[in-house]
Amino acid sequence: MNAEIEKLKEKLFFLSLEKETKQQKYIEKMEEKHNQLTGQVYQMSYNLKQKQMQNLKEKQQIIYAITATAKQSNLKALFLTWTCSSPFHPFIINYKINKIVRKNPKFAYKSVDEAIKPAYLKLKKSFRDFYYQIKKLDKKMMYIKVYEPHKTLIPHLHCLLFVSPEHQNQIKKIFYKTVENNNLKRVDFDESLFTDNIRKPQAYIMKYLFKTTLAEDDYM
Repeated sequence: MNAEIEKLKEKLFFLSLEKETKQQKYIEKMEEKHNQLTGQVYQMSYNLKQKQMQNLKEKQQIIYAITATAKQSNLKALFLTWTCSSPFHPFIINYKINKIVRKNPKFAYKSVDEAIKPAYLKLKKSFRDFYYQIKKLDKKMMYIKVYEPHKTLIPHLHCLLFVSPEHQNQIKKIFYKTVENNNLKRVDFDESLFTDNIRKPQAYIMKYLFKTTLAEDDYM
């Protein structure tokens, strides 16, 4: 199944490349039409790396704005991790050494490709259930979330959550109740960021944003 994952990475890479090529051709076509209609020389360009960096900078600015607003509102930071249960994962991973050790006999799908979307939808639903409950409790709450693929390409979710200190314990109860109701595994409710140092939560979520945006894998 390791070979399957590599083939899937390759498939996704070339799918992305195909979309980028179509985007470039569309821009060139629109540029040509514009020139024919106006007689003006108007150049448009599209570069994937430049677009990635632009998107990253925009997300950075959003993160800085949210964290600054959270500090002004005297909110505190929590860092949450959500991972789907065993049937979504094709392999058993030893997280101490971060290495795949064997196939998972509980894997419920025919292929990794087939499991990715249901895993994403499971995480999306779980977070939505959690969000609706805590928003009723804490109107000031703010969050930033990032989906990150495992080595197997199955997604998991990281969330930097800013909450009013008086609601921390109740939000923690809601978190674990949501985890139980949605049958999630390997979750984390990290309270170590519950500090006045705004740079720490910023750095925490930016680490995952950089990993997912600027991955150095051959295909990812």
